[in-house]
Amino acid sequence: MLGWLVLRSRYVPPVLGGLLILASFGYLADSLARTLVTDYAAVGDVFGAIVLVPAFVGELSFSVWLLVRGVDVPADDAGPMPESAGPGGRES
Repeated sequence: MLGWLVLRSRYVPPVLGGLLILASFGYLADSLARTLVTDYAAVGDVFGAIVLVPAFVGELSFSVWLLVRGVDVPADDAGPMPESAGPGGRES
């Protein structure tokens, strides 16, 4: 869900959304394998790599993007400020 929202957003590069979607498919594959494969311990390393690589790249790059660049929302998208709000947006 997060990957789709990031992909649809215009505030974050779409490649980050694609990486998060790829990571979600890795999580799904690993969860299904744990449920359906009788000898998961024999193939656990393979599924671990399937999950770890896209999840590490996607989630780390998204986190770094938010920390370094952040999301710059234009004032029009931020919504109106209530008239009773004082400095800092707090209700007075």
